[in-house]
Amino acid sequence: MLQFREIALDDPLMQKVYRFRCEILCEELGFFKKSDYPDGLEMDEFDRYSDHCVAIDEKGEVAAYVRMIYANPYGFPMSNHMKVYEEYERIDPKEAAEPSRIFLRADYRGMKSTLFILDTFLKDFIYPKAKERGVKYLYGSLQRNFLRLLRLIKMNYTVIGEEQEYGGMRYPALLRVEDLEKDRPDLRQKR
Repeated sequence: MLQFREIALDDPLMQKVYRFRCEILCEELGFFKKSDYPDGLEMDEFDRYSDHCVAIDEKGEVAAYVRMIYANPYGFPMSNHMKVYEEYERIDPKEAAEPSRIFLRADYRGMKSTLFILDTFLKDFIYPKAKERGVKYLYGSLQRNFLRLLRLIKMNYTVIGEEQEYGGMRYPALLRVEDLEKDRPDLRQKR
């Protein structure tokens, strides 16, 4: 049984999260060089401008993680690294957020558990945080397969640019919170 909870940067569990992120990003995906993280902890400038949510297994280990990045002096990973169609360049950053570092441990990547974890992140963390902070748009740099997976839980991101290289081939994508509410009326009822 997984326990989902929001955690603060000063929570000791964040050290496990940073290690988990390093394992996924460096060892598994090869997104970054492991030698750039000699302490085995992956942190970045966006962490302090984010809310963090983790799923913990019965042994107290990280099974899954996501963060929500909000407007900050560094921009958003998607808009910093990907070119979008012109009509999407003028979104007010204060009205946007980017769910980021959405990672599941390998033994939780079966279809049923993946959908359960993603849906729980959406219902209990991503959507409530968006509403609490007045976020109207969710950004994403999403691989084709992940876009399809998110559509299974009715997170119907719109592709807003050509497929591009960014740690693998990905699409810049945007999800309007009002569209999410139309596709998932149950989210509003949960509040």
